[in-house]
Amino acid sequence: MTDEPGSDRRARTRWRVALAALVLFLSTGALYRLASAPALSNASDPLLIVPSSLSLLHDGDLDLSEFGSAIDPTFYGVVLLDGRPYNRYPVGTSLLILPVVWTADQLLPATETPMVRALWIASIAAKVLAALSVALLYVLLVELTDRPWLALALALTFGFATVHLPIHAGGLFTHNAVIPVLLAALLLLVVDDGRHAAWAALPLVLAFTTRPTCAPVIVLLSAFVAYHRPQAWRTYALLGATCVVAFVAWALWVYGTVLPPYYFSYDHTAPYVMSLPRFAQGLVGHLVSPNRGLFMFTPVLVFSLWGMAAACSSRSPHAALYRTLAVGVVLHWIMISFLARKWWAGWSVGPRHLAEIVPLLVVLLVPAIDAVRTSSRSVKLAIAPIAAAAFLWGLFVAMHGATSPAPLFWNASPTNVDEHPERVWDWHDMQILRGVAWW
Repeated sequence: MTDEPGSDRRARTRWRVALAALVLFLSTGALYRLASAPALSNASDPLLIVPSSLSLLHDGDLDLSEFGSAIDPTFYGVVLLDGRPYNRYPVGTSLLILPVVWTADQLLPATETPMVRALWIASIAAKVLAALSVALLYVLLVELTDRPWLALALALTFGFATVHLPIHAGGLFTHNAVIPVLLAALLLLVVDDGRHAAWAALPLVLAFTTRPTCAPVIVLLSAFVAYHRPQAWRTYALLGATCVVAFVAWALWVYGTVLPPYYFSYDHTAPYVMSLPRFAQGLVGHLVSPNRGLFMFTPVLVFSLWGMAAACSSRSPHAALYRTLAVGVVLHWIMISFLARKWWAGWSVGPRHLAEIVPLLVVLLVPAIDAVRTSSRSVKLAIAPIAAAAFLWGLFVAMHGATSPAPLFWNASPTNVDEHPERVWDWHDMQILRGVAWW
């Protein structure tokens, strides 16, 4: 009997991975229906994302005048053009969710007001995006590791034991929308040894139109294509440049500027004047402050630091990509600590400004796991209980933050965190433990 041809085996494996990803998407989305708390955030920054999608579907424009008095012209998310209201936040999210919005708009019953209906749709779209991110991360990890069970374990960790759950499983933020776009780009860079890398330009431009803070990662991945996928570079650059020109032309037509107003919205007025102490506080606070620190909410990602170090000497065929992602994560952390108007991200459950790079940190767990596998037995025995405890803590924090409104309401009580940002350093009033019966 002859062996099955390699191409047939790969095709069969791809079908199994695709089926597993579909099951993961559907089951994760079903479980995210239980995450009620994140949707409360949709009345803040994401408020006008679905109305913009509905306006595109019904009127072919982004003018929100049809919502009338439901849109307060003084709302910080509104930009007025010739007296007409538009969403101030990037347009990419409204474009990405168009299929979900169209479907929901056809199937959902009428509500008392258009804005209530829009918020309902926003929660659905957010859950779809969040579940899609988990499924795409699984597929990417299978490509990187060729170990489906490890890929599944890490994807589930991302979906249920990181801040992805309490922030995105119902919260339609731009960083929720940009994650599947970035993961799609990464998949194109690695699948079939990068044969389709040129097409990564499309999701990366879309990522910029969705979440401009992705710029460092986009630039680094473009450099990765130029250096490690040279056969794709010319097409990649042409596709990217064409899309950028189209985006700039659209911005000039609608706003009269080369980029939409949001891209120029850095605020250096009091009390947001940048200084070395404020910058240092943002750097440290994003990682270890009790009420915004990434490693306080998702301590298992501490091992991603080991993964970054291991990637420097890794002999994996994907070591260059790991190193690129490591640099991108560091630059993102520095950028948001410097540029973010409120480094603590306003009313949030955990480090919202870091949420978009959490899947990249999960990917960087792979070289850390590979390093542990080659370590001595004593190292493995020492790390195992620490990793297990970190995972369980992250699982508890994510589940509690997704199902109880108490952690989100911590931002308002006893004082507004935006007016008293020193509260993010209060170890005696931890957001994580708000609403916990035994605390």
